[in-house]
Amino acid sequence: MKGLSLSLLGQYQAFLNERPLINFRTQKMQALLAYLVVEKDRIHRRDTLMGLLWPDQLQKSAQVNLRQTLSLLRRAIPAQIDTSGTEFHLLISDRQIVQINPNYPLILDVEKFITFCTVGQQQKDAVKLEQAIELFRGDFLADFYLSDSNPFNVWAETQRERLRRLALDGMAALTAVYLSQNQLDQAEDLARRQLSIDNLREAAHRQLMMVLAENGRRHEALSQYDMLHKLLWDELGVAPEPATQSLLAQIEAGELAAQSAESIKPIPTKGERPVFLEMAALTPASDHDAFVARMGELEQLHGSLNQAVTGESRVIFVTGEAGQGKSALLQTFMKQAVKRHESLLVVDGTCSALIGTSDPYQPIRQWMTMLTGELESKWGLGAISSKWARRLWQAAPSVVDVILTHGPDLPGKLVPTGPIEKRLENQLSTNQNEIVSQPALFAQITAVLQTLAQQTPLLLVLDDMQWADSGTIGLLFHLGRQLRQSPVLLVCAYRPSDVAAGRTGERHPLASVVQELGRLYGETAVSLENADHHAFVEALVDSQPNQLNTRFRNNLYQRTSGHALFTVELLRGMRERGDLILDEKVQWTASDRMNWSSLPSKVEATVAERIDRLPDQLRELLKVACIEGEVFTAELLAQVQELPARKLVQSLSSQLDQQHRLVEVVGIDRLGGQRLSRYRFRHHLIFQYLQTQVDPVETVYLHEAVGEALEGLAGDETRTVAVQLAHHFEQAGLLQKAIDYQQMAGDEAQRLSVQEEAQTHFEHALTLLAKLPQSADRMDNLIVLQTAVLHPQIHKYGFSAPVVVDGLMNMQDVAANHVPTLFGLAMGAIWAGNGRFATKWSQQLNKAAAAANDAAGFVAAHAAAGELAFLQNDLVAAQASYQKAISCADRVERSVLISDYWQDIAAICEMRLALIAAFAGQRDVVRDTAVS
Repeated sequence: MKGLSLSLLGQYQAFLNERPLINFRTQKMQALLAYLVVEKDRIHRRDTLMGLLWPDQLQKSAQVNLRQTLSLLRRAIPAQIDTSGTEFHLLISDRQIVQINPNYPLILDVEKFITFCTVGQQQKDAVKLEQAIELFRGDFLADFYLSDSNPFNVWAETQRERLRRLALDGMAALTAVYLSQNQLDQAEDLARRQLSIDNLREAAHRQLMMVLAENGRRHEALSQYDMLHKLLWDELGVAPEPATQSLLAQIEAGELAAQSAESIKPIPTKGERPVFLEMAALTPASDHDAFVARMGELEQLHGSLNQAVTGESRVIFVTGEAGQGKSALLQTFMKQAVKRHESLLVVDGTCSALIGTSDPYQPIRQWMTMLTGELESKWGLGAISSKWARRLWQAAPSVVDVILTHGPDLPGKLVPTGPIEKRLENQLSTNQNEIVSQPALFAQITAVLQTLAQQTPLLLVLDDMQWADSGTIGLLFHLGRQLRQSPVLLVCAYRPSDVAAGRTGERHPLASVVQELGRLYGETAVSLENADHHAFVEALVDSQPNQLNTRFRNNLYQRTSGHALFTVELLRGMRERGDLILDEKVQWTASDRMNWSSLPSKVEATVAERIDRLPDQLRELLKVACIEGEVFTAELLAQVQELPARKLVQSLSSQLDQQHRLVEVVGIDRLGGQRLSRYRFRHHLIFQYLQTQVDPVETVYLHEAVGEALEGLAGDETRTVAVQLAHHFEQAGLLQKAIDYQQMAGDEAQRLSVQEEAQTHFEHALTLLAKLPQSADRMDNLIVLQTAVLHPQIHKYGFSAPVVVDGLMNMQDVAANHVPTLFGLAMGAIWAGNGRFATKWSQQLNKAAAAANDAAGFVAAHAAAGELAFLQNDLVAAQASYQKAISCADRVERSVLISDYWQDIAAICEMRLALIAAFAGQRDVVRDTAVS
């Protein structure tokens, strides 16, 4: 359509004659147009508009600003001419008033939304309600904020609340229609969307409970009530309404369950997409700074992808130092790849820095989250386009089938157990907490990806690999070798200086992987360090209309050397300070006050200048955020700062993200049954600078506050954030809590078979333990931790290895009658062929087990006696001891034997009996034992 089209629901978007409106860059222009269009049925006095947008300025200054802004609007939005040749201007104005011309061709999404929503509710018209919900891309003027115009912000917030309530009422009406038509998947998606907007909306909780009950998922409906009850009590101090309690009684009585759980499909089919996939993203994916001057590197990546999709797999490493544009390059590449290759599945994961290592397999879990269809938060925040999200959603049923077939141990380890997995709970492995060997995990994830690649090409992206844990790096190497004949492109980005510096005094584990995969694949590097930095400066300057001459560009290049972050921030600072101004043609030009000598000479100084300009409240917010980490949580900050979470999210999104560009949204996570809003600093250098601004004394208090808040948010799921909790409590000087969480983190790493990470956690816990005074609890901790440290060493080297024997001797010094220690010492002596010590430790083991009257200890004692007799070739005595061990093992959980004695002793005894039977020619016994 010809004319002006304005979208104010969600991010501000303006189109003129179906093209994006250019020369429309200042916030005051956008604010004035939005106000005039929404209030287009009114005539506005100029002094009212001046008070709305420039409340703190003198009247003369405000008059000048309004006159200039109106002039810029007229130039940006020219007159339209109809078929008769009549010319219509957008604005009607004189010296006193301003009004939108009612004859100017204009489409406003707010107006259409209100009409569709109102008529749809009155007539119970599902089509009109769906049209209304499709238009509601997000809150009115989402993340739009004028720092110097509080009257405008108040007006916008009033509109925002009114339209949000109307949208929620429309969603509720449409959910009711879907329920009445038994369209349960659509009803569930819309009920959940209501709760994502207002989690205290009790009517939406009731609708979701009804959907779940009607869908045969009674236990989920009851859990939803429990969550609502806790939420209302925690937030408002009230119980659920009588209508909700009545619904609960109906569900408990089974009166709503119209279908059996077995009849429900595990996940929606391609034709049953959730509502959000049918709409434009709430925050358009173009929300990031312009991508410029990396076209050569971008085409290198596309060339590798073209090779990969034909079946010639590739591994590419993107290298560059902090601020050189690696992440921007990857984001642009992925978005273009989705458009260029219709069947390509694209997923990405990012490692995060925390005391030297990342969470085990963190980026791999992010891959699998996307592949299994958990996409709404990424889509809603503009990280992926609707097309990208729809493609992954359509593939999700096949992905889940492949996981169940080829990776049954992955859910709960490398595949997060989110809502999709909950629908499949009867088909999932029941052993999610059992330890699976790393080779088995690697084999399963490889089989899953290979099988998927046979169906459609894959682009797998890993960012910030300098922070990756050893498990992720090991899996990268494994995938690089095993996927060579599959249509897969693996792209990994890292900072070469961090990798060259090594880790914990040794060579960085990524270095050898890069070298080996380079040998296998040939040229694998895309380096931003050798890019044309002068061309980058030119392209960045020209990304917006300007009249900036060669002298300006040369000065800018000399100041920044083409460093991407430094150049971007320096230009932004120039615009904010008024060193660069818009001329009458709405093009950037240098002002008379431009003074190069007063500008920051280093990127750190640029960052400092930006942060120093912030209000005190925002600086305090960032101070707490940097204590949590490079990725931080709005709800946690709200607890520490004692602020309402919604208000704090608004500050993060509107001011620190959209206005100041210091942070950005990551997405929505779930922890302890709660929704958490995750943000991260836009650059590591911002995070680093803020850390230097918190004094040591305040740091201790803040770490304690952050740790306690995180502990409270996690509830029963502290193991998933144990690494972070251990870090915060150690920094706060609370050593016992730090030790407990280091041990928990080690246990979790062991569960994921990342033995090196587990070893690191256990050894660090021992280091902290040495700082505590002697006590009985300390002694118990010491034995448990030393046992845990020995676990991977015994698996790797065996009982007779010197490092293992030394560790066992240290434990024996601490606890002379500790049965597992004596078992380890006996086994070490037996396998080392040291008969004298083997006999000594075995006898002491027998006495200690008898004194403790411990069933597991008896298993160990008999097993050690059997091993000693077996190696002395006394097979009769060995057989008797093994049989006694197996008999005792019937009274012990196998998991206890594995955790306390480093292995399944009973299974080893059974294998030894089979071997003795083989020596005796008893084939039936051997066969039966093997089958068992």
